[in-house]
Amino acid sequence: MEHVADPEGPIACTLSPDAATSQLGEWDRLAARATTCEPVTDGWSLTFPAALAPVVEDLASREAACCSFLTLRTTVEGDDVRLDITTEASDARQVIDLLVGKG
Repeated sequence: MEHVADPEGPIACTLSPDAATSQLGEWDRLAARATTCEPVTDGWSLTFPAALAPVVEDLASREAACCSFLTLRTTVEGDDVRLDITTEASDARQVIDLLVGKG
């Protein structure tokens, strides 16, 4: 599944502060379950056990809805699900770093 960034959209999250904090907590818990976390051009690529695909896809979908400046792509590959989070906006890279626990 792919959620492509809106290059014309603002670099802003549409969640309330409480909802953003809650969702960031979900990202922290998910990132801790990654089997790999590697930098890619304009972002990060994380790998999870395929059993987590519904959780990964749900969170990626919700993130794409509130942060339209991000591109989130999930791909099931055998026993793994890969999540690529990227952005063309250089000043938004910090957001991706926070989501994957590198910020």
